[in-house]
Amino acid sequence: MEARTEKPTSGNPYARWWTEEVRQAHAAYRQNYSEERRRDWHKAIRRAKAAYWRQQVSEANTPAKAYALAKWAKARSQFGDPPLKDPAGGMASDPKGKGRVFLRTLLEKAPRTSFPAEAGPAVRAIPLSNTLTTDEIEDALLRTASTSPGEDMITTDVIKAGWPALKGPVCALYRASVLLGHYPKVFKKSRTVMIPKAGKRDLTDVGSWRPIALLSCLGKGLERLLARRIALEAVQHQVAAKTHFGALPKRSAVDLAACFISDVEEALNRGRSVAALFLDIKGAFNIVTYTKLLSRLRL
Repeated sequence: MEARTEKPTSGNPYARWWTEEVRQAHAAYRQNYSEERRRDWHKAIRRAKAAYWRQQVSEANTPAKAYALAKWAKARSQFGDPPLKDPAGGMASDPKGKGRVFLRTLLEKAPRTSFPAEAGPAVRAIPLSNTLTTDEIEDALLRTASTSPGEDMITTDVIKAGWPALKGPVCALYRASVLLGHYPKVFKKSRTVMIPKAGKRDLTDVGSWRPIALLSCLGKGLERLLARRIALEAVQHQVAAKTHFGALPKRSAVDLAACFISDVEEALNRGRSVAALFLDIKGAFNIVTYTKLLSRLRL
């Protein structure tokens, strides 16, 4: 059995950082409620907590202990999430009920039936090299900001730390995936979490939440590599319009704004009127039919 000192109070759970020094300082403060002894007691608490967590960090030599520390370090809110208004009527207060509301209203907007994909050869074929260099793989997988992991809970920092041992297998996996035209199913698995939108105060409204799909960092590295190649080929072969700036190398929103301002100023200098139309399709990504998207990608 683990030996421990007396609990700080009889009504609270056992505090593992509670030491004999803290107990004596607390007893001295209860005997004489002075400001000096109160400060001594709080200083003893801070020293005990710091010593306890330094020991926990130094002893976190297994995955279970490391994940336990990471869970403890997460920010916690003293208030629970508010109930959720169901557009069909009623309120959902338990996690399962909220999950069903989110699933029905935010994640099941895509059509149940898909249009058949176009068959036959593409009108214009652009060859894409199957050769992947090690530097290209490392740039797509390692030289990026650390993101939240998927179901495997493997972060980019973990991959970086183990890269000397993982380099060979990961490079072989990426090259085989591109050569065979096969994307591993395990990379397609995700866990979806709901995060509140910035500036939204009414968290009982479904529209105040945004779904985020957390995918495997290894899979995201392969996706990033292929996306960069496709974007580069689209620019080099002039597939994308000159006015298209999204997700293309050497083009950004700043360039687009500069082009827009230039066109407006040129029109005004010629004494003309200027009108602009801005469109934002609500939930466009959630309702995309993938077969139609694949047909649009055919050249």
